[in-house]
Amino acid sequence: MNATAYNQKELLHKRVVAFTVAMIKLAGSYEHNRTLTPVFNQIVRSAGSVGANISEANGAVSKNGFARYFNIALLS
Repeated sequence: MNATAYNQKELLHKRVVAFTVAMIKLAGSYEHNRTLTPVFNQIVRSAGSVGANISEANGAVSKNGFARYFNIALLS
């Protein structure tokens, strides 16, 4: 992996972590009630799944596996 690819991968990782943390903070900033709690639970799970799917893509054995998991991350 060349330096540019590594820097892009590192930047993506930082952005995904920042996004997930921002969604957790957003969910925590609202008053909990019966209506919003399930919505914010789903937002936090969805935000976390982006990073999980990118990690799965990076660990894929084949290029097809990488493309599949990365596509899932883009759609989530």
